[in-house]
Amino acid sequence: MKVVKKIILGLLLLGIVGVVTLVIVANILTAPVNPKDKEVIRFEVVENDTFYSLGKKLLDMDLIKSEFAYKVYVKLNKPDNLQMGI
Repeated sequence: MKVVKKIILGLLLLGIVGVVTLVIVANILTAPVNPKDKEVIRFEVVENDTFYSLGKKLLDMDLIKSEFAYKVYVKLNKPDNLQMGI
């Protein structure tokens, strides 16, 4: 019985460490690239752009830290108000 308790406790601790790590990584990847920079940056959305295709453009302009994190954010939040323009 002691072995089962140790295994359960180990799995529980592993799960907690995993969740904490995930939260820390998510906060790092979704934080502003440079929070002190107040410069206004013009970004154009053209006719055939999608939320997913914008990830590459945003990354190329150093406006996001991770295209993967951006795509996960879009997948989870399902935005639907993309408009063409600057």
